[in-house]
Amino acid sequence: MPKEKTQLVPFELLHPRFAWMRDYLESLAPPGKLPSRRQLDPLDLRALLPFIVLVDVHRSGTEREFRYRLMGSRHIEAIGHNFTGVTVQDASAPDYIERVLGNMNFVVDTAKAFYDRFPMPFRDREFMDSERVYFPLADDGVTVDVIMVLNGYPNNPDLDRVQLPPPKRRG
Repeated sequence: MPKEKTQLVPFELLHPRFAWMRDYLESLAPPGKLPSRRQLDPLDLRALLPFIVLVDVHRSGTEREFRYRLMGSRHIEAIGHNFTGVTVQDASAPDYIERVLGNMNFVVDTAKAFYDRFPMPFRDREFMDSERVYFPLADDGVTVDVIMVLNGYPNNPDLDRVQLPPPKRRG
């Protein structure tokens, strides 16, 4: 469990993008299972793609490595750098690595979404208030192999704006 002040938060208290994503992912997953990355439709996610970061979970015995697979353009704009292909361990600021890895390990261990908000220090930039929900994805529906991070920037309206699509219905 992360040692910093992080918490599970009801989605209804957050920006609507987070509840939209929760509902979208639930619409893809078989009952009682997690959705997989392959089920994601970029056309469905068009409005939120700029805010999405995908992180691959690599396992070697009991060790885990987290590597950025994809970084959305709005997130790249916010942090001022594209870390695609870089490990989270190498990309994170030293003072925050334990927190970020703790959040990701929590998601892998519990297969549950997790919320965190804190001002992030970005290289060559000031601290920026940011929030995120880490969503678990699993090819087999059970073992988390990708974490989808949906980001928001609540104190930066220009960076945070998004027009959500209508909810996707199970079908």
